[in-house]
Formats: sequence, C-alpha cells, structure tokens
Amino acid sequence: EKEILEYAQLRSKLQMIETQSDGAADAKPINTLVDISHQTIYCNATISNPRTVYVHTGFGFHVEFTIEEAIAFIDKRIMFLQNDVL
Repeated sequence: EKEILEYAQLRSKLQMIETQSDGAADAKPINTLVDISHQTIYCNATISNPRTVYVHTGFGFHVEFTIEEAIAFIDKRIMFLQNDVL
C-alpha cells in the first residue's frame, strides 16, 4: 500500500509539471525538493528538462520517460500492485 501511495503522489506531481509546461517545446527548468532518504533528508534540485523524468521501476532500475509515458507507466504499475500483489 505504501508503494501505491508513493506512485499516486508521483503521478500527481507529474501531472502538475505537465500542466505547468503545457507541452511547450522550450519548457523552463523547474526548481524542486527531492527526497533522498525515505522522507528524512531532502535536497534542492533543478529539473533542467521537465519534458523527461527518471522513474524507479523496481529492482534498482530507473527508466527515462516523457511525462506522458511516466504517467502511463505509473497507472499500469498501480493497477498491477492493486490486482496482482495485494
């Protein structure tokens, strides 16, 4: 359930980024806070290219996705976790 909540939060943040950039080809960098230690340590970060993001897909792998691809992956991952794991 915790993993589902984390993916849902990520989807929400990605949808916000998608709305802010509004599909512009010259999307401006975004300043944000990044969780680097399980919600105990955060650091400032700049997303220089907000059209693509890296998503943890499991087993230590991170995959580069466009925002749209990431949201689609997250939706499938949440469905998998709800239907096949829990």
